[in-house]
Amino acid sequence: MAACKACNEIVGVLDLENGLCNQCISNGDKPQKDTDSGKLQKDTDVMSVGNYSAHPAMFRANPIMFLIAIALIFVFGLGLIILIFWYLRTKATKVTVTSDEILYEKGLMSKERIDLQIDKVKSLKVKQGFFDRIFGVGDIEIYTTGDIPEFIVHSMPKPQRLRDSIKQSRK
Repeated sequence: MAACKACNEIVGVLDLENGLCNQCISNGDKPQKDTDSGKLQKDTDVMSVGNYSAHPAMFRANPIMFLIAIALIFVFGLGLIILIFWYLRTKATKVTVTSDEILYEKGLMSKERIDLQIDKVKSLKVKQGFFDRIFGVGDIEIYTTGDIPEFIVHSMPKPQRLRDSIKQSRK
């Protein structure tokens, strides 16, 4: 077990070359040195391209269901089927924020893609319950014009980071 040099989370596997966890590598985070002390600190600056890219969280979004599925593995492999279905469903959804657009992709065999220009976004809503805040997940609603959200993404990891990336790109 070691701490990631970008997000400081304790994880089992780190990239040996730069000391980052898989989530930080996929998000494009980089460890940075504090100019005063020379210590590595979290990268708080938003990159200009490829700000955020993530799939919904699996275990953190519903830990009770995960534990039930693990327990059901011994009952005719039912838990394994549930876990595979759940994994495929989470990997079938992805949100990517770049410097000028938000790309929402959904589906495995047939894809649904929504490209939304950053300057068209009027408001963002992050919904997090008590346990969602503990596990660092939340639902994101993105509004353009009107009262109906353009799309809703459930169980996204670090939803505040997604919101901050969109706000930074809008500037």
